[in-house]
Amino acid sequence: MALFARDRERLARRWLLLAAAALAASGLLAFGVVAARVPPFARYLTATELARRVLVVHVDLGVIVWFSALPVALFHLAAAGRRPAGRFAAFAPWLAAAGALALVTGLLPGWGAPATINYVPFVGQPLFGAGLLLFAVAVAGSYLDRELLPRAAGEGGATAGRGPLAATLDSHRGLLRLGAASTLLALVVLGVAAVRLRGFAGVGGAAEQLFWGAGHVLQLATVAFVMVAWALLAAAGTGRAVAGGPGLRLVQLLVAAAMVAVLLLLGAHPATPRYYQGYVLLMRWGLFPGLVVYLGGVAAPHLRGPRGGTAGEAPGALRPLVASALLMLAGLLFGALIRGSDLRIPGHYHATIGAVTLAYMALTLLLLPGAGGGEAFAARRDRALGRVALLYGTGQLSFSAGLMVAGGYGLGRKTYGVEQLVRGPGQQAGLLLVALGGALALAGGVAWALSLLRLGRHLESGPEPPP
Repeated sequence: MALFARDRERLARRWLLLAAAALAASGLLAFGVVAARVPPFARYLTATELARRVLVVHVDLGVIVWFSALPVALFHLAAAGRRPAGRFAAFAPWLAAAGALALVTGLLPGWGAPATINYVPFVGQPLFGAGLLLFAVAVAGSYLDRELLPRAAGEGGATAGRGPLAATLDSHRGLLRLGAASTLLALVVLGVAAVRLRGFAGVGGAAEQLFWGAGHVLQLATVAFVMVAWALLAAAGTGRAVAGGPGLRLVQLLVAAAMVAVLLLLGAHPATPRYYQGYVLLMRWGLFPGLVVYLGGVAAPHLRGPRGGTAGEAPGALRPLVASALLMLAGLLFGALIRGSDLRIPGHYHATIGAVTLAYMALTLLLLPGAGGGEAFAARRDRALGRVALLYGTGQLSFSAGLMVAGGYGLGRKTYGVEQLVRGPGQQAGLLLVALGGALALAGGVAWALSLLRLGRHLESGPEPPP
């Protein structure tokens, strides 16, 4: 195997493997995060700085790396069969892997202070910062590869005429481009903020301001990418391509409009109320319309339509699709119930993040094992998809609902172990639900990892370009 292969399918496999490894590592750290919250264990945890270190690395691997690596794989699959990737794109997975490994150094005690800020928490030590930088450069360099996608719709792509998943990728290239552009825009926002804040100014408020805008723009990119993931799951489950049309064009317009709003905010200083409130408004009004329109105007009509002449490649993919969509809608509802700074905020974002994670987990089960295996293999994969949807989907919903209950009774954010003062049955009931949901979600993660390993016996040189 060429170390720096420029073959798109092989590059897609490498990004998928990196994404899966990051999620698995983040899942292991989640045990510590849950233990630092629930009363039976939290009362014995006096090393609260260690809990914060675990949280930082858990979030950065499970959100920044996982949410960014898988879309790059989709971009390579969308361009499979075209001209090889550029030299930097061939090197990028290794650069990204080095960056992800550097993030693990954030767990080392006594080296830098952990900052549990919103969106991009970090540890204030040089190797951790270098890891974030390396990973960002790898992702950005992959998206800037001019050969990654055709320049115009229908331009002789390798996906044409190759089945429902490939046709779905072809029809959703606009969303892929918008997601990539949003990711690059997030890096621009971060760079502008760094210049205006005169560089990184240590742990605390300045760090929050530094990443505030970029973190919100990354959310916009994730919105675009998760809709592509939903489309691929729908195509795999029904045996029919999810076509374009007015609904998809409206979704793309909504995402593009949100990007224009970001451009208008570039003139604001990161330390001003206009900057802070502008991105709050972007999150409140710029993200959910596209998701709701897509689910109601694209996904739902597709699922109600007639099945293809043959069964879908993976009928079980519809279960995580539905579970992910319901979890996303629950997260949007939870967001509308936020009042002040308490556990309702993480209750909201754990539901929405869980929705994206569930869709991506199902997608890795579809794409990583490649072709082959026959009916027995397909049946095992469908069972795995169902297990993951049930365990992880139910668990993450319960976990988020528990945070909403505890927060509704006044339990604050960002306190761990003995710092967390639990008062009254309402807070206790909420944390009990958090513990139950966390256990189920972790079981779903273990089921996903084991299924991926079992199905991995069918791995070939790379994932097949979607049929």
